[in-house]
Amino acid sequence: MSGDFARLHPSVRYLVRDVLRFPGLRPVQEATIAPILDQRDCIVLAPTAGGKTEAAAFPVLSRVLSDRLAAVSTLYICPLRALLNNQEARLSRMAEAVGLRVGKWHGDVPAATRRAIVAEPPDVLMITPESLEVLLISPADNARLLLPRVRIAVIDEVHAFAADPRGAHLLSVLERLQLRSGTHIQRIGLSATVGNPAALARWLQGSGATAQPVVVAPASERKKAEFAWHAAQGTRAAAGIIRDLGAGQKRLVFVESRSRAEELAKTLQEVGVQVWVHHSSVGRAARDEAELAFETAPGATLVATSSLELGIDIGDLDHIFQLDAPATVSSLAQRLGRTGRRAGTVPRMTFVADAPEDLLLALALVSRFEEGWVEAIAPSARNWTVFVHQLFANLLESGGLTPATLWRRLHPVPSFSGVTLDEFATLVAHLRTEGWLDEADGVLMLGQRAEKVFGGRNFFKLYAVFDSPQVLTVRHAGHDIGTIQSWFVGQLAGGKRAFRLAGRAWATEDIDLKSGTIRVRPAPAGVVPSWTGRPAAFSRVVCERILDLLVSNEVPLGVSPTAAAWLEHAREQVRGLGLGGRLRPVVRDDDRLIWYTFAGARINLVLARLLTATLGVEATVSNISVKIKGVRPAIVEGLVAVQEMLVEGDLPPVDEWGRFDTDTRTAVLSAFQACLPDEFEQEFLRTAFLDVAGAVQWAREVEVGEGMRREWAD
Repeated sequence: MSGDFARLHPSVRYLVRDVLRFPGLRPVQEATIAPILDQRDCIVLAPTAGGKTEAAAFPVLSRVLSDRLAAVSTLYICPLRALLNNQEARLSRMAEAVGLRVGKWHGDVPAATRRAIVAEPPDVLMITPESLEVLLISPADNARLLLPRVRIAVIDEVHAFAADPRGAHLLSVLERLQLRSGTHIQRIGLSATVGNPAALARWLQGSGATAQPVVVAPASERKKAEFAWHAAQGTRAAAGIIRDLGAGQKRLVFVESRSRAEELAKTLQEVGVQVWVHHSSVGRAARDEAELAFETAPGATLVATSSLELGIDIGDLDHIFQLDAPATVSSLAQRLGRTGRRAGTVPRMTFVADAPEDLLLALALVSRFEEGWVEAIAPSARNWTVFVHQLFANLLESGGLTPATLWRRLHPVPSFSGVTLDEFATLVAHLRTEGWLDEADGVLMLGQRAEKVFGGRNFFKLYAVFDSPQVLTVRHAGHDIGTIQSWFVGQLAGGKRAFRLAGRAWATEDIDLKSGTIRVRPAPAGVVPSWTGRPAAFSRVVCERILDLLVSNEVPLGVSPTAAAWLEHAREQVRGLGLGGRLRPVVRDDDRLIWYTFAGARINLVLARLLTATLGVEATVSNISVKIKGVRPAIVEGLVAVQEMLVEGDLPPVDEWGRFDTDTRTAVLSAFQACLPDEFEQEFLRTAFLDVAGAVQWAREVEVGEGMRREWAD
């Protein structure tokens, strides 16, 4: 081994050569040594199973040893408890080989283990951001004892944070840790898929650094993946294809919802396949059982949602199945990375679509992936709901702060950097007027309303950070099976109907709403639960590739005869519409018009809102089109007028077309919305649902069909 390997501490060099017996370092592992030893913030990019964990661990452990950093010096932060559990043995083995210790801290870790960690802090603490929040605002002394000496934070699957409000929360917690330590905490983000790594690195860096962050992404030869597409009308047909194509193999099948996972598992069992289920509403014990069975049982089949998309190790796979299609190229890449890890193998994924639109999406995603394109992540600089949450959390942690001190704690967080001092003053005044805050002698404190809403169970809602529907725990023989949402329980006819969870059917014995539990017993059959969620919004880039596929005559390699017939039928449906190039035609469909935009749902919603505001028409959106109720020449002219408004930047006031209904709770994404002044809440919702800048760019690059305009004018 050569290059920067010699800079590593001797104990770490021993770990690499004699304990792990690496014949050499991978390019990403070699390239990461210098920036981490030089205390630079960095983003480390490599494919799934590309050695990112070791790339960070080797120089981090070296820093701890060479710089004699006191415990706890390093945080290893993951978005999922399951990922922490999965990585624990791997990190512990490396640390112990060089005389260091690793500890794990999250809600499932026994209290006795946590007490032992406080009594004898480890060098590396594995933790989730939510558990860090608990440590910071807990009345116990755990944070004071564990966190003041943190110097390094490794953030695994960093892209999963940046695209989510949890990223704003993570950065805020890191800034609060820096206040305790009195120095910048080196930040190392690990990711397999991201379209704009330099911007992500700047976002992750936060405040206090003295040098620009580094992107570590050495060129590597990516194995060419093999894809196949099948068409299956209905879940039973899809289950039959999965059974037959994967016979004798381990089968990991990704689906797009928890309900779909339970439904497919039920149908696979009916066609003779032994199956386990893995999703966020399955209890930890059942998920552990599923992961172990899949890793060890020959021919095991596991149906999973995105809960297995991140880096949880479930062993080598030769083949991935995907029912329908994920929403993003990033998800596709993460899932595909589960396969082809061993020498002499290639990544393989088979799509099983049960509708032509799912087939088109799957083909479009793969096409963009093969071009090397992946979605860019654009974290907000004005994340209002997390801003309010962190305002409350800072006050709870400190017992009270002056507005000036509170501003100095919040403003350095990149996710809040777009908030001005005047807007902060407006927010604080509103929170005081509405009873969320009190002020005494110039010091802000939590008000009675905040304590009433968020203070139950020792401020559990502030620990939990993010709002989710009320759930009840399903329990059998003293074991937690998982959770179902409370609104679904009301559909169980007073508990008389059985339901499915974790791949099995359960009959309800008792529902205790006070304790939030449902006691169950095994049943022969049951209904599949429903879980609430937001529909997927595709990017414009993916939607336009769907358009390319529709106007092409080519059939991609790997498309089955039935899927090819579906593709040809979809093409026949749009022939004669004038699709292609810049044209975005308007088509009559009985008593409505369909504007084929191929722009994605967030841009289409901007178009629909503007049409409603200017013409008073009803409009609904999908990722591909805007559907407008009514057939009048004036509507087509209105489409052109809306496009011209966007091109010229001459839009009506946003409150006339971009307002969301929050009174009936039809557009509530966070419990902290209720704390915001109306204008800030509306901005938060517009950011979540609308892409105005994208709509402007789209409008400048396309045109409404002139022939269609003349037809309606006549």
